[in-house]
Amino acid sequence: MLKYIILAIIIVFGFILIPRFLQSSPDFIKNKTGPAKEIAVPLPTAQDTIRAFFNLINEQRGQEALKMMTDEMKGEEDTEKVWLAHFEAIERVEVVKITPYDEQNWDNNTQTYQAILNVTVSEDAKNLPIPYYGWGENPNLRWISLERQNSTWHIAAIATGF
Repeated sequence: MLKYIILAIIIVFGFILIPRFLQSSPDFIKNKTGPAKEIAVPLPTAQDTIRAFFNLINEQRGQEALKMMTDEMKGEEDTEKVWLAHFEAIERVEVVKITPYDEQNWDNNTQTYQAILNVTVSEDAKNLPIPYYGWGENPNLRWISLERQNSTWHIAAIATGF
């Protein structure tokens, strides 16, 4: 019977002393993780989208570059095939400079930039109806319009003049 009384006293003191011990225990014993903190990761800017688009073309990843274009820009399946052939003909593209263009007409979902590009196109594209797909001697100047769709910028137009 004495064993049970001693055991009961130990249990009671345990319930009283353990919480006090934990409150005064060193920091390495306490769980200090706390609530999770949100980390804000910025979405790519329109300029980031232009660079990424041409990097994909440079890496011969035309299918992925197509995904960065608006549906209107890609067009139907036949037009997509033309875009892919165009991308495959580009042996190298380097974005030299991107400059905002016509900013007074920008809104939250549309922006236009002037891009200076150095482009090398395959000699196989020399005899096309539009030789070398319109790429000339470097540097090449293009105006690139972008549209925001579902919080992401997409290439909406690539023009040789405005």
